[in-house]
Amino acid sequence: MNLRPKLHPFTTENNKTYLPAAYFTMTKKEKTDFLQVLHDVRVPDGYSSNVSRCVKLKECGPVHYRWMYPVERCLGRYKHTVRNKAAPEGSIAEGYIMDELLTFCSRYLDNAQTVHNKPPRHQDESKGASKRIKLDMITFEQAHRYILFNSDDFLQFRKMHIDSLMETNNMERTSHQQLMKQHRDQFCSWYKSHVDKLDGAARMELGEKLVSHVRGPMLDAEEYKRYVVNACCTAPWMSTKKKKSNSGVCVTTETVHLLGKLTRIIEITL
Repeated sequence: MNLRPKLHPFTTENNKTYLPAAYFTMTKKEKTDFLQVLHDVRVPDGYSSNVSRCVKLKECGPVHYRWMYPVERCLGRYKHTVRNKAAPEGSIAEGYIMDELLTFCSRYLDNAQTVHNKPPRHQDESKGASKRIKLDMITFEQAHRYILFNSDDFLQFRKMHIDSLMETNNMERTSHQQLMKQHRDQFCSWYKSHVDKLDGAARMELGEKLVSHVRGPMLDAEEYKRYVVNACCTAPWMSTKKKKSNSGVCVTTETVHLLGKLTRIIEITL
């Protein structure tokens, strides 16, 4: 059929048949690098099993194809289904069918706890041990800026600040990136001065919630080692020896999406 003739076996000068390597064939170094990635990978909690246990770098290959524990565990489960020692194969077949039937029926049971509806290991919003900390000025400004830039309550004020920057700047010489940088660096102080200029009636109309955000969060805060979100345990990067932890974070701004690693979990109070 002339399919991939480069991969067809051919005879060498020594009258030996040689089978060319496929395109996906890796060298020994490439295999070691690939398995090193699998050995060091840290996936989110609940995403998969501990992949590093299935890799053995010295033998340069996955352990799954030489490790008999999964097979022995499966055979042990089938062994317990034998009730008639005169016909063990039939007992195993009946036990397997019964297990499949129970699994299928359990999907329609609402009030019974089964393997499909059992509660997760971690309860949402549960936290680990905490400690009281004092926010430094950099962390304080970052927290204050994050609140003002990620709440729709301040959307009209952000537009007002951008408009005022466009009026005061020479837009022919100021790029959009420079304008957004000024907006990010100056909005907190601009919002404070804008609210301070309002009279009592205007403040009452604005609302206590928006007025209270002028001073920013309190300097006293709580720092946690972990936090559970969507039944997954979130922990700062390299703060735990566990192979499975969620440490990736994505912050969406008005212009870009920022990806990074979670380094601290801090609960602030307004």
